[in-house]
Amino acid sequence: ETIERIKAGWQANPDWYMRSIRVKFPWRHTLAGNVSRLIELDSYQGNGEFETIAAWELSVYQQVAAMRGIPKTAKFWFEDKAGQRHYLWLEFNLRKRAGPETDLHEVRAAFDQLYPGRQLEDNAYLPGDDDMSAVEVTVGDDPNQITAALVKGTHRIPLPVGRVQRFA
Repeated sequence: ETIERIKAGWQANPDWYMRSIRVKFPWRHTLAGNVSRLIELDSYQGNGEFETIAAWELSVYQQVAAMRGIPKTAKFWFEDKAGQRHYLWLEFNLRKRAGPETDLHEVRAAFDQLYPGRQLEDNAYLPGDDDMSAVEVTVGDDPNQITAALVKGTHRIPLPVGRVQRFA
């Protein structure tokens, strides 16, 4: 697909890397479904940022409104409703763009739909609780049934779930 676009005259836009990829949005991860307790979370964003939220920091993470790049990968340590501990690692993309670079255009489109017109300059604004959305990962009763969605109020936009690894 990219080769055909290049042959047709397309050229990479450096602004995409310098501006668009760095735009942040007000969101946080949540885990739903067959989950009784989230223990720990690692979150990797498409702008290269990374955060680890340990068990003692989870209550603060859920309460503090913050700006983040679009989600790329997440690792969750949690207990299911039966009390068994699990590790879930997933990617929010279905394919790679070029080499190891993930194709996050579907995730970007979901965030652009929920937050239209956001620019790099909007990163300096501190969001409130009303501004926050959630990247909700739902674990079904069947452990292989995992879905993700961007949720804010009554809006629910499905997100792609690519490669998944799960360990009990």
